[in-house]
Amino acid sequence: MGIHLFFTLIATLIVSFIVTEVSFFELTDRQGFQGAVRLYNGLVHANLALLPMAILQVINTIFIAFLATALAIPIAFLLSFIAAKNLMTGPIGFSIYVLVRTFLNITRSVEPLIWAVIFTVWVGVGPFAGMLALLIHSISSLAKQYSEIIEEANEGPIDGIRSTGANRIQTVWYGIVPQVTLQFIAYTIYRWTRMCAWRP
Repeated sequence: MGIHLFFTLIATLIVSFIVTEVSFFELTDRQGFQGAVRLYNGLVHANLALLPMAILQVINTIFIAFLATALAIPIAFLLSFIAAKNLMTGPIGFSIYVLVRTFLNITRSVEPLIWAVIFTVWVGVGPFAGMLALLIHSISSLAKQYSEIIEEANEGPIDGIRSTGANRIQTVWYGIVPQVTLQFIAYTIYRWTRMCAWRP
């Protein structure tokens, strides 16, 4: 077993070198190294004349991320309850759960940059396209995370509210929402701060 694992790792390592086209010649090439040094010098000796424009773009990005997150919250909030396995019981409920989760996984797997390209063709180049790209990605990411938080909710309060004769909406509103609100807020703020660092 050990010898087979060893040769498998060696073979994988060799194939990895071939696939990634590793070249120590390119790495030690003098001309390429000088190009890297020029880039480093550009970082160290920044053009401060561009600073006002850079600050403006940073502020612009913050507002893009804020609007995308704000618009995503109510949509993700509603989707999260039908994407939570512990709430979607029965054949019909489970089918809806699978469809919604599949949709969220597909949209979330597409990078915001790709969504930005799609929306750039649709609405033109500008911050609106970037906001729409972040909106789609935020909806799927928030809804998935929200649904996972719902699935971890304590069943005690839920069962207690059900025993009073409450319907499904009342059970969700009074049994689940109070448990998950703080975690929803925490993850939403985290998501927004991450989006502030992204620029299409």
